[in-house]
Amino acid sequence: MSASHPFAAFRREPADFRDHVTEHDLVPGELGEGLTNHEDWFVWRSGHEVRIYDRICDHNGGRLIFNNNRISCPMHGWNLDPASGRYLNVDCAKTPVLAARVEDPQAPLRFELRKPSRQLTGFTRSIPVEVEFLNHACLLIRAPGICFATDPWLLGPAFCNGWWLSLPSPVDALERINACDFLFISHNHPDHLHRETLEQVRRDMPILTPAFSSGSTERYLRDLGFADIRTEGFDTRLVDDVNEVALSILKSGDFRDDSGLLLEIGGFSALLAVDANFIDFHRFPEAVTLYASSFASGASGFPLCFDNYSDEEKQGIVTRNRNVARYSNTQILSRMRPQAFLPYAGFFSEAATRDDYIRTNNRKNSVASYAGPCSDNGVELLDVTSRNRFLFAGNMLIEQGKLGVAEMPPADVDTYLMAAAADYSDLSPDEVETYFMESDFRRALNLCVRLTDDDFEAGDEAYYCRFGPEGPEHVKALDRQGYEALLEQLDTYLSIRIRRAEFIRVIRLGLPWEDLSIGFQCRVKRQPNVYHSDFWYHFSNVYVNDRVRRESLNCDACLRLQHEFVV
Repeated sequence: MSASHPFAAFRREPADFRDHVTEHDLVPGELGEGLTNHEDWFVWRSGHEVRIYDRICDHNGGRLIFNNNRISCPMHGWNLDPASGRYLNVDCAKTPVLAARVEDPQAPLRFELRKPSRQLTGFTRSIPVEVEFLNHACLLIRAPGICFATDPWLLGPAFCNGWWLSLPSPVDALERINACDFLFISHNHPDHLHRETLEQVRRDMPILTPAFSSGSTERYLRDLGFADIRTEGFDTRLVDDVNEVALSILKSGDFRDDSGLLLEIGGFSALLAVDANFIDFHRFPEAVTLYASSFASGASGFPLCFDNYSDEEKQGIVTRNRNVARYSNTQILSRMRPQAFLPYAGFFSEAATRDDYIRTNNRKNSVASYAGPCSDNGVELLDVTSRNRFLFAGNMLIEQGKLGVAEMPPADVDTYLMAAAADYSDLSPDEVETYFMESDFRRALNLCVRLTDDDFEAGDEAYYCRFGPEGPEHVKALDRQGYEALLEQLDTYLSIRIRRAEFIRVIRLGLPWEDLSIGFQCRVKRQPNVYHSDFWYHFSNVYVNDRVRRESLNCDACLRLQHEFVV
């Protein structure tokens, strides 16, 4: 790495944490069989076996409660079986704080509950830091010695033509992106790692991205032609002592390949949570200047794309999810007390006419929804819909305003949809069989896929894919009648109706399957009604891009459309 390289000035060091530890004792003999509740933990006892769990839900940091003879999280309805330690409606487990075999029931068991917090480097200089909002999750950050941007989605749709930018991008946004020292890409969702935008970024651009075990983000970037990629783990930080800059990538607190960024420039600090659940396991540092997070909710196909729920149930879940997003951010603001809160990573719409149902029912929070929580906690609310440039000096916000530049025209929805229909029309059963049989997915699952029109009704192509513990077992082509008959015969299955062109795009380009679900391009029915987390993770993070082994990720549709956005 040359001395002029933007990462050359940084050294790597371990992240610094401070534990807030409390010790506790319990006497097993004073516990009855089964479950015993405490304010901060609960205990399961079965004979000589004792397991102690904290109350943190593994999904989004919610609090597990005991109600109606079950342990559940009111945030998203995850239910835990304390006897096995597994969640009942989601395929994952909870690790106990202590698991022990008790020989003397009167001998106290001692255990610790730890609440760690991430420590800042201690830089103190009052350095001017400029934060510009370009669109969605794309921030441009400038200070002496550093200039970088995050997650650029600046034009065109994302998630298989399901998401469209609800705000305009500055007409010179791509020019400013290309002038950066480097980019930070948080994860491989297309509203963050956006292929069409990145195709207009210079290929020698250095990129900082997480070292996910699956390599999902790095591999996608290399497929797009970027070679100067620096991957970093989650418990390290990069430090430039001369310019007083530090960068720490923060993992989401769930199973997803997702992340955020902790930035320090002199006395300024910003925690960019993006849309990661339970960011950094809520090990928040003290005295953060700026907190930026997703805010809107509605960024998921659940529940509106799931046939297991009635319309009334769907509306209840949508309302709950929207309230949970606002409540989660409110709790973080109350705990962290930053100087300012910047809601971002939620400026998308379901603009295609074919998604009228989603647009009507997928109600979201607005930036204004956070005026009350910010006021209650003494936090400045930064509304990027009216101002998009913010200047800080050290730990203080000293100026905010509007960039006076022209705006890009909105994407033409029909042009994109027609291009997809034209470019993804031919499909053979052999291509589908090859795709699934080479996936190496090793869990027992009956996957039933039917390809449909835009209304998820017409269409006679269907496939039954049987997976087992040793891998894919067989793929069978069906017609609609055979597909519906199969669902009547199977005791367990994951059934997905998918818009035909978008399915072909995903399997041909090796795109994540979450592009289909998050982008509202499918309708799902599950028997039993549980989340198949292993399936979605594998086909969204492991078996994608280069591992699908297709000849090329280039598509004619993107090439034909590029000329409309060159500025």
